[in-house]
Amino acid sequence: MSALLARLGRAARRAASAAGGAWLAGGAWLAGGAWLAGCAWNPAVAPSARGPHDLRGGEERLTRNPPSAKAFRPAWRADLGARGPFAENHTFIGGVALHATRPLAAVVGYDGRLQVRHKESGELLWEEECTSPGSGAPVFDGDSLLVPTGDGRLSSYSVTRRAFEWRRQLSGLTRAPLTLDADRLFVTDGTNTLYALSRRTGDVLWQRKREAPRDFSLHGEARPLAWGGAVFMGFSDGVLAAFDATTGAPLWERDLAPQREQFQDVDADPVVVGGTLIAASAASGLYGLDPQTGAERWFHPIAGVITLSEHEGDLLVGLQHGELGRFDVQRKALAWRVRFGTDGAPSRALIFPRGLAVSLSRGGLYVLDARTGALRDQLSAGSGVLAPLALSGEGWLYASSLSGFLYAFAPR
Repeated sequence: MSALLARLGRAARRAASAAGGAWLAGGAWLAGGAWLAGCAWNPAVAPSARGPHDLRGGEERLTRNPPSAKAFRPAWRADLGARGPFAENHTFIGGVALHATRPLAAVVGYDGRLQVRHKESGELLWEEECTSPGSGAPVFDGDSLLVPTGDGRLSSYSVTRRAFEWRRQLSGLTRAPLTLDADRLFVTDGTNTLYALSRRTGDVLWQRKREAPRDFSLHGEARPLAWGGAVFMGFSDGVLAAFDATTGAPLWERDLAPQREQFQDVDADPVVVGGTLIAASAASGLYGLDPQTGAERWFHPIAGVITLSEHEGDLLVGLQHGELGRFDVQRKALAWRVRFGTDGAPSRALIFPRGLAVSLSRGGLYVLDARTGALRDQLSAGSGVLAPLALSGEGWLYASSLSGFLYAFAPR
């Protein structure tokens, strides 16, 4: 997708001029346009592109701009380095890695330095110079720490020896979380490419690529899902594909946006709920598929889906125009839907002891009641949060903001 930015920018400028819109610094087209900073599509100002929104109960289920809750205070905060102008740091994501058995949290800051801190005290334990600011989210793999950076590289470091192990140059920027499966590591990047790498050496075992669409495309990629000997991947042309996890042989593919020419992206992480593979296209809606064949079991129209996560058999659905909802899989209906006071894209939602946590790319961090969607806590994070939220086994929540800070929140 990142390869399309220049062409998209030129197209958006021409469209803005024709529609009387204004092109602003940082890539934001306003006053009637549908192009926002960071390639974020705003369906609120492009109703024709949104498609039906089935509320099953009417507008009363939509909570607009939830009232402010008490301030959400972190247990500790760490500086992630100097912040430059938007043109220099807009690709920064800087997610957090948490070790399963050791009290370690790792993040790469704006300054390109890998920081390894104590998960609960925030004490700096180890620093390492990386090749670029952080992108996507690092992950601990036993004694290794896998670190994606903004120059398209993926590097591995030994935690015990605090030493470099290997590095792999990818074709584009890695924004989605990495997926570990057996002896393989699945990675996707902004060029619509899925890689299977050796977890031990970083060698490419196989890779698959699809051509990006010529029209507008959304900012971001889905996380690969490894399940049942296959790996499932969504692409920016609206296709969900299944590959043999070992060989990379294609198993099946399905077009999730057959009637659309723009914003077909399958950017939401596919999930398996009750033996059904669930995926979404931003242009059309939610699909329930047979994971073995890709055959459609059910479809629910809802436009702008960019994140999916499972909770108690339901789906937590993030929508591009600053909304989050809980989708009842059995009834095929939204149990609740919250629209925040910003068009920022929501993160992958997490459940932690205080409630349902979600962050916005333009906004802050919010904690909701998972059953009702009521707002419990919130934190203003300045420029917003693009990084995936991270949750430790002990219930600590971590978020790194675009304003350049890592926040840690205790379970209670």
